[in-house]
Amino acid sequence: MVFNAITSNGDQVNEFLKINNIPQVCGNVDIEIYNRWGQKVWSENSYKNTWNGESNESKPLPDGTYYLIVTFPDTNDKEKQIKTFIDLRRDK
Repeated sequence: MVFNAITSNGDQVNEFLKINNIPQVCGNVDIEIYNRWGQKVWSENSYKNTWNGESNESKPLPDGTYYLIVTFPDTNDKEKQIKTFIDLRRDK
């Protein structure tokens, strides 16, 4: 399950993009996040529920909707993808 919103605003609630049951279920999970113009703003191999709305350069990204690609092996070790969105909000 991929949650589709984070509120990275320092209140310690919903601060990170969370994907349940990794790596217990899937093994390595790779993440790519794109802005609305299709530019990759963040990626990580072997994701560990650490994305907090910052770019790969550790700069806060603006509020908005981002495109998310989650890549992981299925039960037959074939690559599988989930393509969805994530809504980033920082308002307290």
